[in-house]
Amino acid sequence: DEGGRRVRIVTLPGTQDGGSMAVGPNPFDTYGIAEGLAKDSQYVADAVAESLRQAGASAEDAVILVGYSEGGIHALNTGARLAESEEFSVEMVVTAAAPTGDRNTPDGVKIIHLEHYQDWVPGADGTLNPDTPDRITVTGTTPVPAEAERDGLGPAHDLDLYLGLAHQADASRDPSLTDSLGYL
Repeated sequence: DEGGRRVRIVTLPGTQDGGSMAVGPNPFDTYGIAEGLAKDSQYVADAVAESLRQAGASAEDAVILVGYSEGGIHALNTGARLAESEEFSVEMVVTAAAPTGDRNTPDGVKIIHLEHYQDWVPGADGTLNPDTPDRITVTGTTPVPAEAERDGLGPAHDLDLYLGLAHQADASRDPSLTDSLGYL
């Protein structure tokens, strides 16, 4: 609760499998990436909406979606779908290590992207994130040793590295970032 208003935070994880391209029961398997990119996370968004309903969320509650890697794709897509439906009040989306530059976002929803210059995954869509008043990209530049290779996705595709980048962003004095973080 925040000042008499409920805030619902939805966290969507990164890919959760060993790399199989077979369709499985987990929406966050490798096939889920294709669902996020080709179907704009239709099924994940439906599941999130149902979860919010079951949790008793209403249109008056603020919804914040947070996602890492594949979860970032789903968070941005789900935020757009939920905002369009107007059943929920999506106010913010935070992504980390996610290729989201080619994703559409609704007006008025604050978006923070965390990316690291040594992580190739955020650039996998071949598009930079748009620079708008509501959409901010924080780029980490702390060098990561090459021997820190993780999951074959490069040395910087690591949740702990992104948690450190989030702490650095918290300490930022950039006015556009402090505005969004102040809201968060």
